Amino acid sequence: MPHTPALIYFKRVNDAQKSTAKLEFLEKASSLRGIEWQELQPDERHTWITEGMQADFESFLPIGRKEAKAEKNVNVPTIFKNYGRGVATCRDDWAYDFHKNILIDKIHLFIDTYNKEVDYWKRRGNSSSKVDDFVSYEDTKIKWSRDLKLDLQRGRYASFSDEKVRVALYRPFCKQFLFFDRILNEEVYHFLKYFLHLRARLRML
Repeated sequence: MPHTPALIYFKRVNDAQKSTAKLEFLEKASSLRGIEWQELQPDERHTWITEGMQADFESFLPIGRKEAKAEKNVNVPTIFKNYGRGVATCRDDWAYDFHKNILIDKIHLFIDTYNKEVDYWKRRGNSSSKVDDFVSYEDTKIKWSRDLKLDLQRGRYASFSDEKVRVALYRPFCKQFLFFDRILNEEVYHFLKYFLHLRARLRML
């Protein structure tokens, strides 16, 4: 079934106005029908606020491209040949904290709980029970995820190390301590590769 393009209506008020003046404008309008709308026409990139924009975006050098990540495409113009997501923990409340000591305490509790579950799993032998029915869901002690359950089934124990406590940029301009670990982080993506490459380059200086 074909989709009918949406109609986009826009009304701009003076950005320098105080909030009280904007609220007075809405009060006088009383309803949507009381506002004189401008109908907008999105461009080919579906950008709908285009006033004053220059049509030079497509000429910019891209920061990264999927084609450039493929090893065979070495001549694709881009700033970075490789890129990736940041660390995905699937348990940010456990793996991040503004306070290092609090983070360490949380991680010790988490690891102790998880390793006990690994012990229980190993002792159960070849029982046919499903891992989802086996694990204990206590949010105050542990947070399960797909990969953590797989590590449990593989009998992999977690371990603490001070070197795994890193300073990370959790959000733009928001630094926190992160427990950087293959087991407690759901995915680390390319980060280990980047760190190893950086360390090798620094040793060359």
